[in-house]
Amino acid sequence: MIHTDLAQAFSNAIYMTLTQENINEVRKNFITPSETLPKDSKVEIYDEIIGNNLRVRVYKPANITGKLPGVLWIHGGGHVLGTPEGNEQLMIDIIKHVKCIIAQPDYRLAPEFPYPADLDDCM
Repeated sequence: MIHTDLAQAFSNAIYMTLTQENINEVRKNFITPSETLPKDSKVEIYDEIIGNNLRVRVYKPANITGKLPGVLWIHGGGHVLGTPEGNEQLMIDIIKHVKCIIAQPDYRLAPEFPYPADLDDCM
């Protein structure tokens, strides 16, 4: 049963069945071209490939050597969407205020790789 105040909004809603095609279309909108990503001279950003071709986005303070605390940051997206680059400005802001190294795995996404593939990648 729908509340009368919401009935009109729901009647205008467009419903879509999730298919691989429209999931891929939505995913394209989550990928930010590298030339438009934020940059900051105080933060070093690079990718490492580990394990079975798992890309990990690494953020660290520029010009600081020695041991630093580490943070594993797992991007959101409901196991289906998202990339490490989607959090780029937040990572830069954290690094500028908290001297640490942040690692963000670009884990495998569902439905091609069902749960727990994403968590296995992050582990």
